Formats: sequence, C-alpha cells, structure tokens
Amino acid sequence: ITFSKIYRSCKSNSVCGNQKCVRGRCV
Repeated sequence: ITFSKIYRSCKSNSVCGNQKCVRGRCV
C-alpha cells in the first residue's frame, strides 16, 4: 500500500517542489 505523493517523506522544502516539508512530509 502506498500513500499519496502529497505525503511523501522529505527533509527539506526543496524536495516537495511547490509544497512545504512539514513533520517530514510534503503538504
């Protein structure tokens, strides 16, 4: 089972593109 890309793990905002890294997830 895979979660939506919205909740992919991250360590910085740059990983999320136009999203922000919050609590290790892109939102």
